[in-house]
Amino acid sequence: MFYADLKHNVKNKTNSRGKKAPTSANGFFYITRTAHFSKSKTGEEVEWVKSGNMPEYAKSDPKKFWVNADRFEQEKGRTSSTLTIALPNHISKKQRIELVQKFIDEFANKNGFAFTCAIHNHKSSIENKDQPHLHFMYSERPTLNNEDMHPKQFFARYNAKNPDRGGVRKLSADALGFGKNHVDHIRKTTENLINDYLSEHAPTKKIILKDVEIEVPSQVSCLSNREYNKKFGTQLKDVEQLPRWKVQDPKYTEEIADKLEAIRAVREHNNMQLYSKYYEAELARTAPEAETRTAAEVSAAPQVPILSETQKPQISAESEAFKFSETLDVERLEKAVSFDEKLLRVMQSVRDFADYDSTQNIKAQDVRYGYSQNADNKVFVFNVADVSETRLNERFKENYTNYCGNMLNALETHYSAKIDTLKESFSLSISDFDLKSVIAYHEQHEKILAQIVEPIKGFWLKSENEVFKTQLVSLENKEILINSVLDQAKQFKSSHRKEAPAAEQNKPKIESQNRLEF
Repeated sequence: MFYADLKHNVKNKTNSRGKKAPTSANGFFYITRTAHFSKSKTGEEVEWVKSGNMPEYAKSDPKKFWVNADRFEQEKGRTSSTLTIALPNHISKKQRIELVQKFIDEFANKNGFAFTCAIHNHKSSIENKDQPHLHFMYSERPTLNNEDMHPKQFFARYNAKNPDRGGVRKLSADALGFGKNHVDHIRKTTENLINDYLSEHAPTKKIILKDVEIEVPSQVSCLSNREYNKKFGTQLKDVEQLPRWKVQDPKYTEEIADKLEAIRAVREHNNMQLYSKYYEAELARTAPEAETRTAAEVSAAPQVPILSETQKPQISAESEAFKFSETLDVERLEKAVSFDEKLLRVMQSVRDFADYDSTQNIKAQDVRYGYSQNADNKVFVFNVADVSETRLNERFKENYTNYCGNMLNALETHYSAKIDTLKESFSLSISDFDLKSVIAYHEQHEKILAQIVEPIKGFWLKSENEVFKTQLVSLENKEILINSVLDQAKQFKSSHRKEAPAAEQNKPKIESQNRLEF
């Protein structure tokens, strides 16, 4: 989850004066920390400022563009729109700038919008960590090919019958085909831009959970806590937002202290909901098992126990042909079931294509593509509009079909490699610790893959592609096999502990204080 907000500055005579009036000029001063905002005492650092796509008269002084927007825009008309987006704090300033350049391309350059943006950063009052965020202000009137137009005409009302006599037409959410789904589109696009960059430059991050440092995926989600809980079965809680002025006011010290403690508790609860598998795996990996082994146990090669019929795990129909290996390679197992960033980039390219190409089709009014408007049912939607088939429409379907095929091929290869690894390196001599770690990585990986495969299933239902159907069934069978094998190992470890041979009682006792049992 991340913060992303869209607001509009509207011209209004009753509230257009004053240093805090919601005008575009004040928005510019606030973002750039100039004029009456230059002496702000908020403790924020302005890491980077940039303006672009300005008309000729404002190229060297972007402030003029926003002042003219307030001056010449019609009454109750939008003078600008502003995005505020939380940025990752585990990447460098240089990397944040690189990421913001992608936002500029997507939200401004694509439509020729004039913009001013800045990266602000301040320390959080709770954990004293960096809180970088982007302020991005843009005009819905494209300056492309209108650079030399006088501002009075540029900001005038658009004249559909006589375009030369009116101002530049605004590319509003309705004009771009997003309508009421504009904010959802912005949040989804923001999620994709951030995750694309992180998957390449910072796929993981380190957090402290119950005094244990763990490494977790750095991917973000545009879903609200309520939406995320419904989709993944978690129990995330909303974190109370405290006004910064109140946190800094000594009069509220006692009240804030109690609330900060509650907020810390909620954040730790949420992190445990999201990353419990990684936490448990880290505990298992760092448990002092090696220190408790006797010299004889260390020197002895691991032996595969001889099982009685009652001890043998029940073999499911899906995994009837599977045979556990006599060789154990835990490192290879963990690598096979852990999330593969390279695979993510292959699959993420499908989303990238869809976001770009569907937008082009929406503009041409050929294809409706995206997610349903029902907030409680965010499922994939693909509908060809009730218009004559066009080359562009056919090209879209052909390209998307190819991308889906590439994704399914990549998944087939990935699952086959995982099964081969289980056959070659998965022995029942695996320790409880290592088995728990392998299962934790596998479950987290499957949760992420499920999000990415969902649109492909939706497309198959609409396109009735039999090849996709066959591949999806094959993938499902492979997933069932892998889950069944892990369940067998888990079942065996549990039954073997209950019916351990009497000889086990004569072995040196192993301190189990830090062991995690199933």
